[in-house]
Amino acid sequence: MFIQKMKREDYERILRFNEVCRKEEKYILVKMKWIKQHFIITICQIIYERKNTSFLE
Repeated sequence: MFIQKMKREDYERILRFNEVCRKEEKYILVKMKWIKQHFIITICQIIYERKNTSFLE
């Protein structure tokens, strides 16, 4: 579990990632909040089928 400050592009990327995850029903979704001009992301768990994959890349 970690918390990371995000840029708006990253936030939008996470939203798209969440949509994909919701459809595939294979992931625990990302929780996001807007705090003091920064998107804060808390990831509980993300499971990938492929290794060396990052949804922030």
